[in-house]
Amino acid sequence: MTILMFFHVLAGTLSVLAGSTALLTEKGSVTHRAAGNLFLISMLIMAGAGSAIAFHIPQMITFIAGLFTCYLVITGWLTIKSNPEGSLTTYRMTMAVTTLVAMFITGLAFYFGYHVYMQPDATLQNFGPQPYFFFGALALFAAFFDAIHLFRGGPKGKHRIARHLWRMCFALYIAMGSLFTGPGAQMFPQSFQGNWMLSVPENAVIIAMFVWLAIVLSANKFSRFGS
Repeated sequence: MTILMFFHVLAGTLSVLAGSTALLTEKGSVTHRAAGNLFLISMLIMAGAGSAIAFHIPQMITFIAGLFTCYLVITGWLTIKSNPEGSLTTYRMTMAVTTLVAMFITGLAFYFGYHVYMQPDATLQNFGPQPYFFFGALALFAAFFDAIHLFRGGPKGKHRIARHLWRMCFALYIAMGSLFTGPGAQMFPQSFQGNWMLSVPENAVIIAMFVWLAIVLSANKFSRFGS
């Protein structure tokens, strides 16, 4: 095991534990914030190391997924930590950078998706075009809302929480998938690999994300958050 792979596995395990803690604890509490900060750091190490390994192999879909994961946790964290009312110019510069990053990931994903689609067997490095288009569409979705917030001066109230929520949860979903149904599944007994139970944690994160989004967007108490 290389040093990059060691940090990738260690940080991935920490990110799953920290992200689950942040998801299950009271929002805004000391525990939630501490877990969220640990989640940010461990996810950046995991995704960064994973992208470096994937670029060296090469395995472009994993490289793109790692870049997108880094983008998600950074923008999700900045959504809560930054203050649009404090320095609007600085905030808009940050939003402009994140918009460009999301657009770059979109272009990269669609480029390789089209490249794979045009192959005789429609595969590249054992992957078809679908995962490339999936991440490309998600990055385009994120870039669209980044651009909107860029011109509007940032999300306000419940929309600010929703933005933080879906980005952090989807990053956790990627980490869960990597650990339980992706390469990390090799840590489990061979007889258990591929068992439907290993897909439960990542599906639970997605369900929790949609439940929390419904609560946040429908409850009036969140309307003035950060406004």
